Amino acid sequence: MKTRTLLIAIIAFAAASCSSGKKQFERGNYREALHQAINRLQSSPNNKKATETLARAYPMALKYYLRQIDNKLESHDPHQWEWVVVHYQDLNRVYEAIQRSPAALRWVPNPQPFYRELKEAQSKAAEVRYQWGVEALNRQNKADARLAFEHFEVAQNMIPGYRDVHQKMDEAWEQGTVKVLVDMVPVSSRHYRVDADFFQQAISRYLNDFESTRFVDFITEEDPLASRHWDQILKVQFEDFVVGHTHSKHRQKRLSRDSVSVGSVTLEDGSVKEVYQTVYATLNLFSKEVISDGLVSMQVIDAANGGVLHHQEFPGSFTWVSEWGHFNGDERALSKKQVRLCQRREELPPPPQALFHEITKPIHHQLTRQISHLYGVY
Repeated sequence: MKTRTLLIAIIAFAAASCSSGKKQFERGNYREALHQAINRLQSSPNNKKATETLARAYPMALKYYLRQIDNKLESHDPHQWEWVVVHYQDLNRVYEAIQRSPAALRWVPNPQPFYRELKEAQSKAAEVRYQWGVEALNRQNKADARLAFEHFEVAQNMIPGYRDVHQKMDEAWEQGTVKVLVDMVPVSSRHYRVDADFFQQAISRYLNDFESTRFVDFITEEDPLASRHWDQILKVQFEDFVVGHTHSKHRQKRLSRDSVSVGSVTLEDGSVKEVYQTVYATLNLFSKEVISDGLVSMQVIDAANGGVLHHQEFPGSFTWVSEWGHFNGDERALSKKQVRLCQRREELPPPPQALFHEITKPIHHQLTRQISHLYGVY
């Protein structure tokens, strides 16, 4: 199936590469028609359909895009200059494609570039976005600061280094970022010696990766910048955990299996006959379960007034199991699974630290998913 799909894709690509662009021209898709015709002329410089398409499509494409630009400039679209930029870029791509094709230049010897017009449109678009960014930033709230960053980013993409756009982006990022103090409460227990550093480090790595693409900054008290003002406190702590609660079971079964061959006998006539009878065994099965449970709470606290913005608890559990057995009697009365169980011996359970590690795995998944939900909006 994969081979067939790949073959279809290759055929489709080859068909597009060999197209003269005539169908696209007839549909009014002038840009696609031009590019297909130019590509066809690269491999077949005298292709009649491609040359006809190129000669007819270029002036119509030029007229179409220039008319689109005029329409945008006469409209009240606040993004009109960005649309103008897109149209001039399309025209310049066509110009460059013709310039790279000697065969295309024979039929369109004087293609028209629009680099100066594009630069002017980019400057206009960048200025509009820059002014929108300044206005949003001056409103002095986080949501508008994030909006301002987007405006400044577009201006930067239009003209790299436009005015003081880098400085403005830094200001918008700083003002729009939600600063969160992360408070990982240490684990304490009178019954177990366990260390939650690995769990806290895993959460910290997740937070570092998460904040890199969003307007949120997770800091800890050890951070040199922790003394600055923060907006929220993210408090994570183990409310309860039990490591190594043991349950043991013993079951005894009386097993039998009939029609089991136990040998053979020779009859008076010299023939040999198999002897079948029922076999018996007593099976003793043992199991030990070591159950570990934990509960972690997460609170998001408003640093300004101490109010709880969000509170949720995340349970985690892990059950370690060991099974073994032994039997008395005829092994043939046992199933294959029962025989394997009887080949096992009682195992020692993992140490408390390993069990504690296991119960944190589902907690980590739930906790990070909720953090993503809460802070993914920034």
